[in-house]
Amino acid sequence: MESNKKIFRSNSIRTLCTLPLFLLPIAEMNGTTTYAQSVQFSFSLSNSTVKEVLEQIENESEFVFVYYENTFDPSKKVSNASSG
Repeated sequence: MESNKKIFRSNSIRTLCTLPLFLLPIAEMNGTTTYAQSVQFSFSLSNSTVKEVLEQIENESEFVFVYYENTFDPSKKVSNASSG
């Protein structure tokens, strides 16, 4: 019986010591602002294709768009694309 109590105590202490190691990264992620939330850029494109708009965003930021051309038509015209 005494050895079982020692094992239980040992496991409990080990759990209590390692738990903060797992919780700390979660707490850090919660309060940080990511690049996607903080980046600002401006452009104005008229009568451009979706592909041209995405290329413009890629040129002015660190974003990269990856897509299958069969999922939508990248040559579709966008009447007014602007951001600011």
